Amino acid sequence: MERINQRSIFAAEVARIADSNLFFLDETGLNKHTVRSYGYSPKDTKAYLTVPTNKGQNVSLMCLISNLGVECYQYKNGAYNTQSFIDFINNKLVRFFAVNPNKILILDNAKFHKAAAVLQLLREKNITHKFLVPYSPELNPIEEFFSMLKSNFKSTRNANPDMTVKETLEYILSPDKQQCSAFYINMRRWLEKAIRREEFI
Repeated sequence: MERINQRSIFAAEVARIADSNLFFLDETGLNKHTVRSYGYSPKDTKAYLTVPTNKGQNVSLMCLISNLGVECYQYKNGAYNTQSFIDFINNKLVRFFAVNPNKILILDNAKFHKAAAVLQLLREKNITHKFLVPYSPELNPIEEFFSMLKSNFKSTRNANPDMTVKETLEYILSPDKQQCSAFYINMRRWLEKAIRREEFI
């Protein structure tokens, strides 16, 4: 019941804000050696696929999206933490929000998103921000974006195995390949449900 109340309050606030002023940030993991799990072969012949013997190195991608697409991103080997997030804020977000003071940053409840040093920096740089209600991915359009991105990353790496991670990300994050407006529309549907205090199933 408490979460329903929290969602209703959050949704009522966000529903009054134009899509153009809502910016969602999150991070996701990608594997450099991601390959498809199926293949084709001649009839009555078993298909084989050669893959690396190790699981590959994980790359973490941090993105800021708007309803128009990706505004900025950065990737690194390994996982993000408080310090690397602070670096991202200083290197990417400070300049962006300085020239877009009416924009609002929406984040999930990852521990390092709420670190004291992070919150202090956001206040010092006058970056208006809100935290999503826990366990409410339906209200976060970047979740759908990451699902699409991972699918595109996998298919692109399969078709172009010699591409570097940087080249792959630049290709799949190019403006003509983004569909964020649809994800915002879907988020608005869930906001309406939250305002009506409906369960998310």
